[in-house]
Amino acid sequence: MSFGRVVAEPVLTAGGGGAGRCQKGRYAIASISCEPNGRKAIRFKAADGIRKWVRLGKTTLRHAQAVKARVEELNAAVRNGVPIDDDTAAWLRKASDGLREKLAAVGLADSRRRVSVAAFIEEYIAKRTGAKPRSRTMLKLAAGRLLGVLDGNQALRDVTPAEADACLDRLRAKGYAPATIGATIKRARQFFRAAVRARLIPDSPFEDVKPPPETNAARKHFIDRAATGQLFEACPNGEWRLLVALARWGGLRMPSEPQALEWSGVNWERDRFWVPSPKTEGHAGKSGRWVPIFPELRPHLEEAWERAPEGAQYVVSHGRRQGGDVNLRTGLRRIILKAGLKPWPRLWQNLRASRETELAETFPLHVVCEWIGNSARVAAKHYLQVTEADYGRAATAAGQNPGQQNAANGRLPSQPSTGSEEKARESPSDAKGREGTRAKRYPRQDSNL
Repeated sequence: MSFGRVVAEPVLTAGGGGAGRCQKGRYAIASISCEPNGRKAIRFKAADGIRKWVRLGKTTLRHAQAVKARVEELNAAVRNGVPIDDDTAAWLRKASDGLREKLAAVGLADSRRRVSVAAFIEEYIAKRTGAKPRSRTMLKLAAGRLLGVLDGNQALRDVTPAEADACLDRLRAKGYAPATIGATIKRARQFFRAAVRARLIPDSPFEDVKPPPETNAARKHFIDRAATGQLFEACPNGEWRLLVALARWGGLRMPSEPQALEWSGVNWERDRFWVPSPKTEGHAGKSGRWVPIFPELRPHLEEAWERAPEGAQYVVSHGRRQGGDVNLRTGLRRIILKAGLKPWPRLWQNLRASRETELAETFPLHVVCEWIGNSARVAAKHYLQVTEADYGRAATAAGQNPGQQNAANGRLPSQPSTGSEEKARESPSDAKGREGTRAKRYPRQDSNL
């Protein structure tokens, strides 16, 4: 790399023996200093204007000259604020730990400190303070599985692509489901990519490891209306009936969305309610969505309204005293067993998926996805199912006209559309700002829009 004409100082020497050998009088961006006993050092002026040294110890002049050339390249890159070229980057990756630390000490390279896999992952998760609690929990679970098949005490830079491939085989040998293995490998990629960005390793050993698909058809399960009725009968109280109804008839994510529901977001007159979405609120335009008050859901919502104390803010109170950190899965499992049913693979998600499958039989998919809060791709991959009723309808639909087919299909009553009016898409907070301060209680005859 050419830097044009530079003003540099003559090469300095220590002692008299090495003057000729160290090219005394030659001008360069950096200079070699020969010290007593064969020690050599590289001196250069850093970007901050301070003269600094990279001491090489006892070494040959040829080696010192090679290091000097790299120091000049690195210093120029730092001064000009540009990346180093590929050749210098490759040399830096191969440099010994001792030389790398010396270059880091004078600001010419990042430190290649020895960081263990376990320590880095723990630090990475701890620093993600902006992540949702559930996201942090999932990171910790994936880290535990990964460290169960990868030595956490070894240095990050010592993990090879071959060992990353072996992790995939070890996860399979432990009997994990393909979806769990896929999620673990994806998290491993996330961890090691972060290490690359921190310049602790040159590249990720997991980059080319292909995880198995996270979809698992065996974990899909449709809960029909008869089984849903049994669930309601087995619920211990109205609060649990409401939670089951919000998942099965409303299609809400559990537990975050029900616990975020507010009475100010329920519009009885327009048959819809606002569902804040903690999972997607970080994405533009995804802070929440309007969901119809479906005929099946209305009785449970009205029952909750009647038992709510005066001035109640939240629709669901279950678990709120524990700060929302409550195990709803265990409670639902007890209800399923009490109802005489066999627990399905994904207790709450299967309820939500069953609702989306039902709605997709009656409404356009883009409308259903708007209500459920996912995309058509995600719905097709993880939610929509073929049910026994589909086979029955297919067997009896031959020869019927469209009107007869609709009657045979038992389609749901027409539901309110998402609406194209700007007013209908306002969130409750937007409406509050437009209408001003409301009363503490939200009478059913008053609209929040």
